[in-house]
Amino acid sequence: MIPYQDPKENKIRFYPQALYKQMNFPIEHPEFGPNEIMATFNSNTSYWFEGDPLPMLEKQSDMLYVVIHEMIHGLGFTTS
Repeated sequence: MIPYQDPKENKIRFYPQALYKQMNFPIEHPEFGPNEIMATFNSNTSYWFEGDPLPMLEKQSDMLYVVIHEMIHGLGFTTS
């Protein structure tokens, strides 16, 4: 998250890099990281994939759901 202090409101807000780049703030931007979103997924987790002929088991996670969930975080949607 990149902090930005709004000169009009004197408040500091934090933005994910992908959103910060789009805001066109009138100040010099900080050094950006090489990636907008970087995600890793645990290969030891049992995932279920769309198209699998077997039904998803209780202990499996839907891989598409997990990927979409993490991409949404990468775009800046978080909870606080």
